[in-house]
Formats: sequence, structure tokens, C-alpha cells
Amino acid sequence: MENRSDSRRKIKMQIICRRYMSGNGKVPIEGTMENCGSYGFYAELPEYLSKGTILVVQMAGDSIGDSVQDGIRSMGLAEVRWSKPISVKGEERYATGLKYLMAY
Repeated sequence: MENRSDSRRKIKMQIICRRYMSGNGKVPIEGTMENCGSYGFYAELPEYLSKGTILVVQMAGDSIGDSVQDGIRSMGLAEVRWSKPISVKGEERYATGLKYLMAY
């Protein structure tokens, strides 16, 4: 049983994240959004991010036919809720849960 108030939609979309108000905020973090909902999303990223880290997230892929109701945001602020290491095709990645703060 899922412990969330909204359902998730499977999606595979490239995203580019940058830390908000940080010394290294200009360094992009490229990842993949794997699923999303009205209040947040799950992404696989190349690095660990601490809980509470705020990111500016931009889609790098096509979203034709998707809407905000589907949980798709073209750009937004999101807060890292959790991050844990996983292996994807033999490569270390970080499964990361994010909560939307603002979306445009």
C-alpha cells in the first residue's frame, strides 16, 4: 500500500536540476524522472542529495499531451524528501523522492 495522497503516473523524462541558492547551483545535475504525481515525483540522479535540498528542476524532454493534472511541470522548485543509492545497469545512481514547492 502506498503512503501518499495522490496517485503516480509512470513517465520517463530527462530532467536537469540545479541547486537553489547554493555556491555550486550553476552545476547541472542531469537525471531521469521516472514517475510523478500532483505533489511530487521520483527521479534517478547521478549524485546523493541531502533531505531538504531545494532544486530548480527543468524538463529536458517533450511533454506534448501531458498536463499539470498529470503531475508534469515544465519547470519548478522541488524539495528532496529522501535519497538512497541504487544500481541502474551496473551504474551507481540515487533514487530520489522530491516534493513540488512551486511550479510554472
